[in-house]
Amino acid sequence: MGKTLKQVFDLFEKKIRMAVSPLELLIIGAVVIVVIMWGPKKLPELARALGRAKKEFDSAAKEVQEVSKDLQSPIKEIAEDIEKESTAIRTDLRTESSSPSTSSKARQGGSKHDILTSTAKDIGITTEGKTRDEISRATVAEASKQSDRDDSHEGS
Repeated sequence: MGKTLKQVFDLFEKKIRMAVSPLELLIIGAVVIVVIMWGPKKLPELARALGRAKKEFDSAAKEVQEVSKDLQSPIKEIAEDIEKESTAIRTDLRTESSSPSTSSKARQGGSKHDILTSTAKDIGITTEGKTRDEISRATVAEASKQSDRDDSHEGS
């Protein structure tokens, strides 16, 4: 036989190092520490608690994914609607800026916004930077003034 005890121990140590990775040693060490701290009777309870926590985490993660999927479709539809509207507005603006007299086109079948804008411009109201509501109020006020003037001229 001729091997000393130290040689046998060194050979055994090399084989153990190859058989057990550092991660496995870490896990074994953690289990030993848990058993020492809480005792072997608490170990099943701790495992159950970890299992429940993992189950709750997985169900919450699944719910978040479902909500995310549910929200993607409406958000995509809204984005498409916004894109369509902005394209229509750009087209309208290009059309308005390219033709000097848009009032006749608007009255022939343009959108309500075009009709309101062209009417306001016809009676001398500036529309730049104003909302549709502001333009509408100004148009009604100016039309009332003109109507009052016409009535006062006819009554004289």
